[in-house]
Amino acid sequence: MKLLIVTILFISSFTANALKPEKKYVTTPEKYGLAYKELFATTKDNINIKVWFIPAQDILPIPEILKLRKNNEKREYRTENFRPKPTLILCNGDSGNMSYSLDLAFKYVKNGFNVVLFDWRGFGESDFFPINNNRLFYSEFLWDYEAVINTVYLMDEVKKDSIGLFGFSTGAYLSFATAYKNSKIKCIVVRGLMTSFNDVTKQFYEMKHPGYDRFIIPNKYPIELCPINIASSFTKPSLLIVGKDDDRTPVKMSEKINELLPSEKDLWIVEGAGHGGAMAPEVRKRDEFVERTVKFYKHHLGS
Repeated sequence: MKLLIVTILFISSFTANALKPEKKYVTTPEKYGLAYKELFATTKDNINIKVWFIPAQDILPIPEILKLRKNNEKREYRTENFRPKPTLILCNGDSGNMSYSLDLAFKYVKNGFNVVLFDWRGFGESDFFPINNNRLFYSEFLWDYEAVINTVYLMDEVKKDSIGLFGFSTGAYLSFATAYKNSKIKCIVVRGLMTSFNDVTKQFYEMKHPGYDRFIIPNKYPIELCPINIASSFTKPSLLIVGKDDDRTPVKMSEKINELLPSEKDLWIVEGAGHGGAMAPEVRKRDEFVERTVKFYKHHLGS
């Protein structure tokens, strides 16, 4: 029997209107029978970023989860039996909010990891921020990411030298840049990674992607942090994942980055998968995706 919670497909990134934030959560960790802590991370420009910290824990039997749901109860968050564990920070793309990543978070928790989910400013229950739907992203998202990492790093439940990142699409290149800059990050998994904004713009033009001529790239973003510009000096273990039929961040982009990486690396080209939504690799090859990424994280972060 599949998990009683309806499986949520990852929202496709790079849509006609690039940024599509949602305020309402489609599900929450207690619907999965998970104990968790809600907190806020404050950025350097005083924006509060909503965070769900889900510690590694035993998974409840389905009848117990159903009972909690029926009684509208939350599983108690207990710290006395916790010991520092490897921690995965899952980074959203450019649409929806963190609740769409809960299905994957559940599987990582089940495999012994703490999992952190968070919302960009203007998304979910993070502080309001005016969003232009034609923008690919905001440079301030990098500040959001740093605030989350710095906040989580101080938690007693977190093993300090065992923090990994996962990001897809927009979240992939923001994760790549963040891992490059932040010494607290040990390894990274990215799916649908671009090479540069110039390459993405060209790709959109060639595929006649709706609205490509309206996309706005933030002029404040440090171009030197584009993946193609830092790949040759990116020294952290990395797993790059891309759908073979991805027409937005095509295979050639991940191959180019992978060739430049000097550190321990792997590239998985997923047959029958595209960029996002129902065609995303983590949807098309769900079990294999979890198996491969768990193996990678355990190898580099321990248990």
